[in-house]
Amino acid sequence: MRTIDLPSLANSAGVIKELAETNAILRSDMRTLLNGFCKSYSPKPETCDVTIPAPK
Repeated sequence: MRTIDLPSLANSAGVIKELAETNAILRSDMRTLLNGFCKSYSPKPETCDVTIPAPK
């Protein structure tokens, strides 16, 4: 679970940084989920890593 440092949100730069980090985490989790579904249900699971690359 992720905690948010509230004093860092005192200015817009802190908010933007926090949103960027949260977005990166969510995108990574979504890619992992999609890749897993692809490998489970695709007739050619070997293509999933190319189609849906692993999180960076």
